[in-house]
Amino acid sequence: MTVMLIDDTFNGISGKLTTDGYEFTRTAIITGLTVSNTAIKKMADCINGTGDCSELSVPSLGDDLGTVTGFTALNGCWLRSITPDPIKDSTDSMHMTYQYKSNPWQDFTVESGATLSQVETNKDVRGDVVTLKYTYPDDYQKTELQGKTVEKSPLLTKDEPDRTLTFNVREGYDPNDYAGTYVGTVNEFDWRNGLAKEWKCAGITGRSDSSGSGYFNNTYSFHHRKGGWDEEITFIDPETGAAVPDADADSQKTIEHYAVADFEQLFAVS
Repeated sequence: MTVMLIDDTFNGISGKLTTDGYEFTRTAIITGLTVSNTAIKKMADCINGTGDCSELSVPSLGDDLGTVTGFTALNGCWLRSITPDPIKDSTDSMHMTYQYKSNPWQDFTVESGATLSQVETNKDVRGDVVTLKYTYPDDYQKTELQGKTVEKSPLLTKDEPDRTLTFNVREGYDPNDYAGTYVGTVNEFDWRNGLAKEWKCAGITGRSDSSGSGYFNNTYSFHHRKGGWDEEITFIDPETGAAVPDADADSQKTIEHYAVADFEQLFAVS
């Protein structure tokens, strides 16, 4: 006999709205629980989330109440717990209570801040090239430099703010595929108040509380740098040890280190 749900008292469903979202409770009677067809084991596996409930005509953990009832307003209320209670003198039926609550991973926690990272540059805060010019005296000890004017653009070290964002979210899947796609890339489009290519995905990790199955506590980490993560390099004059002050397209280039990706596709931060 197939395990199935009967006498579902949906019409008498109880619910409430809290600061954490909606909560609904459904009650039902499950029949067909006979030891001979291993239905009890199937039901137990279905209840604790380790088994496949597709063969059972009963709700399973993770079911969306909006989908079950057809009321789209209830979308996002997921079956969070199943509580079985025996029925007196019954050998094949059980009373079930189904607790639906708002999607536990629809919201996420955010950690933000900024640190300083050292970079080398030959430009000032306005983006202008810093140039030094010196004319050697006529009696300078090296005759080849006497009266000669030398111009150089020194490389300077400065600290730049490196903003960080970390999102912590509980999701129903292993983030490994996301990690391979996004870690080490920069945003292709404007994102999170940053222009294209200013945000870099620095890490995506996940922790499972159930031996690699079920839900994962996932962490998404991003670093922001104003102006982007491309690096500008300039030819260094071997005579002066400084960047040439009159750099052109051949002696100064912008290097793209990171591929771009659409960060809007990340569930946790879209």
